Amino acid sequence: VEPAIGKAIADTILSHLAEGRYADMKKAGQLADALTEDALAVSGDKHIWIEAVNPYHVQSTYAENRPIEELRRENFHFRKVEVLPGNVGYLKFDMIHDEQEAQDIAARAMASVKDCDALVFDLRDNIGGEFESGRLIMSYVLPESTIVSRMYDRAGRLLRTNATLKQLPGAQFDPSVPVYVLTSGRTGSAAEGFAYALQQSRRATVVGQTTLGMAHPSEEVTVNSRFLMSVPIYRVESAFAEKSFQGMGVVPDISVPEQNALDAALNDSKKRIHNTVPERRPN
Repeated sequence: VEPAIGKAIADTILSHLAEGRYADMKKAGQLADALTEDALAVSGDKHIWIEAVNPYHVQSTYAENRPIEELRRENFHFRKVEVLPGNVGYLKFDMIHDEQEAQDIAARAMASVKDCDALVFDLRDNIGGEFESGRLIMSYVLPESTIVSRMYDRAGRLLRTNATLKQLPGAQFDPSVPVYVLTSGRTGSAAEGFAYALQQSRRATVVGQTTLGMAHPSEEVTVNSRFLMSVPIYRVESAFAEKSFQGMGVVPDISVPEQNALDAALNDSKKRIHNTVPERRPN
């Protein structure tokens, strides 16, 4: 996505090749790690990596390249949905997927917490993924057709505008319902985009630790029969802040160690629920 950085990476690798840096690397995995290290040192972009492929089994880290049966066994990475004490809805999902089945799971998860007085989205183990399930979930807490981000190519041309949905399987949450997003130093890519959109729209409070800073969507390309490479090819900007979290990460509103993030969110939600929900008195 940044042509000058792409050229700098290529020049660095060719220079290291000429110097013999890779000459003694006999295993594909060892070479892939060295190339990734060199590319990352130049670019600082964690969406760049080179991966060695077992010829008998594609070892891609991208979930989109995994068999659909494997994703189903993983429940499309939706790990937990429950109502916590205090009537707080809690959803933990560790990747974001485009498949319709994943969106159906997301819709059922949101329906199961529809009467809660606060919402917590736990993305502390979410490494990213795609877009659609995240957009669906955001659509329950943001007004319909809200533009959340814009995507540009390497020439700076606008490719796509990302907005919340006009129609939902179920009702939207009342704007007064507090929303929290839990993050860690492992939260990456599309998960960061989810957290950033809700934070910058002032719809959610981000709690935890600063995220990885992987804002450039990437595509996986085949180098040859032994190697795959992830290449950042787009630039995404927030529609609310007209900037990106690339290289900086999403900085939490409430900064606490990741293991304390849920408790911090619940403590904050108690104060906000008390101020927004009428006291229920016995008849």
